[in-house]
Amino acid sequence: MTTGFREIDLTKRNSAQFQRYGAFTAIYWAMAGGIVVALFSGLSWWAIVLWELLALLVVGLSVLWLRSVDRSAGDALRLYWTGSPMTGLVMDGTVHGATGELTISPPAPLNIFLTLQHQCDRDSCVRMARDRLGVLRLVMDTDNGTWAVLH
Repeated sequence: MTTGFREIDLTKRNSAQFQRYGAFTAIYWAMAGGIVVALFSGLSWWAIVLWELLALLVVGLSVLWLRSVDRSAGDALRLYWTGSPMTGLVMDGTVHGATGELTISPPAPLNIFLTLQHQCDRDSCVRMARDRLGVLRLVMDTDNGTWAVLH
């Protein structure tokens, strides 16, 4: 089956930039809010400490979000450079609400026989899951054990 192979979410450049912008904006406003509350609020000391802890929490979560975006964009870029384009045959599919779950059988490069699972809410994938047939364009890197569907 798919032991050792993981699907990469192909992060679009605009999506990654928007997510970075959101993370940096959250960091900026959390820091600015923390400074304003500490200097000009006139609240008691314990309320200021709570505000500062909340600001630190927002900054920490935003940094984690930023690292996650960079990691997924890096994985996608690495797969583009090292992967090979190929087509995969949809062997089976099920529909769960608005999401299709596909079982894909790629060609057997280097005598590796496997099936891949792909869940997606795009119309084309849901239609293939409902019809239980179709062909998908894939990028696969057998050396690193990564793959992605090209929509």
